[in-house]
Amino acid sequence: MVHREGLAVALHFVAARSEPAAQVILDDLAADLDKEDRASLLGWVRELGPAELRDQTREVQRRLGWYKRVAQAFGRDGVDPATAAANGANG
Repeated sequence: MVHREGLAVALHFVAARSEPAAQVILDDLAADLDKEDRASLLGWVRELGPAELRDQTREVQRRLGWYKRVAQAFGRDGVDPATAAANGANG
């Protein structure tokens, strides 16, 4: 979505979602980018100039990539898939 619509639209789309995970992602991203909260994150991204927007889009995508890898490594429920498999749990 970031590639098609841009960073500001993508973050505002996530902010409009009611799922707790969407809000957690915004809160974590705001903290990672040294913003006070998700509202300040959204305001900040709307004010970026073209060059800053390009650079920050890359940075946000990099961070979201890390979030995705962490989620995959520990599974959706926070349990390490290898540990769950070793204990006989279903994924």
